[in-house]
Amino acid sequence: HFMKQSKVTLKQEDQKKEKDKPNKAGKRWTDDEIQKLKVSFENHPHDYYSIAVEMARTPRAIFMQLVKLGKTNAMTPMYYPNIFKPWADDESTLIDSLFNSGRTVDEIAMQIGRPKEQFIQDEEATASLPQTSISPS
Repeated sequence: HFMKQSKVTLKQEDQKKEKDKPNKAGKRWTDDEIQKLKVSFENHPHDYYSIAVEMARTPRAIFMQLVKLGKTNAMTPMYYPNIFKPWADDESTLIDSLFNSGRTVDEIAMQIGRPKEQFIQDEEATASLPQTSISPS
């Protein structure tokens, strides 16, 4: 009885995973999609989740294509475990709190598990924030 129930549950889970995949998951990239990816990444650096939604791909597929194109470092997810996740409602409050407590941009990035490019879009604003030369190593 247990085995039968487990097989049904696993089959249902597999069907749900398949249904939840983006439309283009696992499909070959077209030249047009690659060009669109380059523009999206330029406009939204390291925002893999949003780009994935826009392009009907998984965040990891977006990341791997960008690695292949030489646009990002393959080691990035190791340093930033939240890089592929959508933003939680309280993350911007946490960033503000950390910044107001005197943390540098790099320290905040490491604490929230996201590269600073995901939460700092304006280069002029970035120049006025406390920075360090520390980078993930």
